[in-house]
Amino acid sequence: MQRLISPILASVILPGIILPGIILPGMILLGIIAGFTPTAMAQVDAQQAYSQAKTSYEADSFEQARDLAQQASETDPENPEVFLLLGKAHYQLGELDEAMAAWRRTLQLAPEQPYAKQMLAVLQDQAAEIDVRIKLADHPVDFAREDIHMAIRYGRGEWAGLDI
Repeated sequence: MQRLISPILASVILPGIILPGIILPGMILLGIIAGFTPTAMAQVDAQQAYSQAKTSYEADSFEQARDLAQQASETDPENPEVFLLLGKAHYQLGELDEAMAAWRRTLQLAPEQPYAKQMLAVLQDQAAEIDVRIKLADHPVDFAREDIHMAIRYGRGEWAGLDI
């Protein structure tokens, strides 16, 4: 019995144990002994990554928050809070397409999530305005001949010398 217990105790202390032909990391063996399934252990890892991502985000470490939230999203793909935070981190880094994708996933998992709804609507609206302006501005405009509404529409009335 002592020989059986020694490798188990060693696995808690050492990073891995060697059984005949098998090397097991200590944490996996400890999890198996404690009755955790690999899925349960992955959930713990996802929660730790999410917690660290949240702390990083609150400390304005947006790249680290993004990376940790991405890690958590891969381990726990059904948690809307992970994708919400991932979207926020992407947004802070100016990665708008990625932020929108993360918030779309948030809304798939939690359709009534207000922040994701609002930010997605704002970003989609901005993207639509840009598309409209590009389509409208694909030819030269002579503002001396166009009415004032067309001038405002093209540039939101922010030209030097344009008086309304």
